[in-house]
Amino acid sequence: MLGSEVGSRLDDWAFDRVPIFANPAYEDLITRDQFGRHGKPHAHFKKWHLNNFGFRGPDMDLKPAIGCRRILILGASESFGLYESPDQEYPALLRKGNPSCIEIVNTAVVGMGLRTMKDYWQSRLKYYDPDEVLIYPSPLFYLADEPAPQNQSVTKPSSAPEPVHTFRFRFIDRLHTFLHMPDVIQIRRDKRAVEAQLVGKPPDWMFASVPADRLDAFQRDLDSLVEAIIADGRRVILITHAIRFGDNEENIDDSFPVWEGRVFTPRATGRIIIGFNSAANERLRAVAEKYGMRVIDVASSVTGCHKCFGDLVHFTDQGAMRVANKIKITLQDPRSMQAGNAVQ
Repeated sequence: MLGSEVGSRLDDWAFDRVPIFANPAYEDLITRDQFGRHGKPHAHFKKWHLNNFGFRGPDMDLKPAIGCRRILILGASESFGLYESPDQEYPALLRKGNPSCIEIVNTAVVGMGLRTMKDYWQSRLKYYDPDEVLIYPSPLFYLADEPAPQNQSVTKPSSAPEPVHTFRFRFIDRLHTFLHMPDVIQIRRDKRAVEAQLVGKPPDWMFASVPADRLDAFQRDLDSLVEAIIADGRRVILITHAIRFGDNEENIDDSFPVWEGRVFTPRATGRIIIGFNSAANERLRAVAEKYGMRVIDVASSVTGCHKCFGDLVHFTDQGAMRVANKIKITLQDPRSMQAGNAVQ
C-alpha cells in the first residue's frame, strides 16, 4: 500500500506537477472573494484545469481582440464538465471547431443556480466584454427540498480562509476512478439516503405533480438574469436543458440515475423530475419569446440518449459532441449575431 501511494504521488508530480506532499481536492478549484464564489485562477485538480481568470480553457485577455467575437457560456456542472474526457466538454469542443477570431469562454461553476449567475454576471463577467452569452440553466435545482427565499441573493462575498485539506490517499482515489460499485448496491444506498430525508415528513410533503410554484421561480429567476445581461448591451441565447430519460420511457423510477438524482431532490419521483425538466424548457422558451431571443434546443437532440449521459444530467463524450454540434449550427448562423432574433 505504501509503495502504491508513493508511486501515485511520483506519477502526479512527473506528469501534472502536483507537489509530492500536497493533498489536492476538488475544492482547490474554487475561491471566494468580493465577487463571491468562482473559479480560482490557474487552479488544477485531476483533469480539470482553469485559466488565468479561473475559467475552463486556455489563458485569455481581459478584453477580446479588436474585431473578434467573444462568447461566454454560463452554466453549472453540466457545462463545466464531469464525465467527459479531458477537453471534451461541449464548450471545449465548440472552441476547437470555431475560427480563431471567435473566442469561446466557459465561465461555468459547479452548483451555480440562476440567482447566483445574476450576481456573477453583474459583479464579474460583464467586465470581460462578451458579444454574446449562452445560458445553459439547471432547472432541477428548483426541485430541492427547500428553495432559496425569493428576495435573497445566493452569492455572498466571503473572507473565509481557504480550506485546509487533510491527508488523503491518492492511490485510493485512482482505484475509485476504475472500480465502480455495482448499481444494485448503489441504488440500495441511495434509497436509504432518500428514505432518511422522508422521516418525520407529512404524507403530502412529496410532490404529487409538477410543482407550478417551482416552475414560476425558475422562470422568474431566468427572466431576471436575462434582463440584467441585456441591460448591459449583450446578446443572449438560451439553451434547453437535456436529461437522460424521455417523457414516455417506462420504469424510470427503478433506475440508478434517478435514485442518484433523488438524493438531491427527495420530494420528486423520477416521473416528476422528467416532467419538471420538460415544463422548465417550455418556461425557458417563454422567456426567450418575451425578449426576442434565440433558443438552441439541445434537449431535442440529446434527451433520451442513454449513452449521452454519465448520470441523469451530465454528459459523456458522446453527449457533449451532440450538444456542441447543435450549438455550432446556431453560432454559425449570421442571425445569431443580430440583436432581437426570433426564437428558433
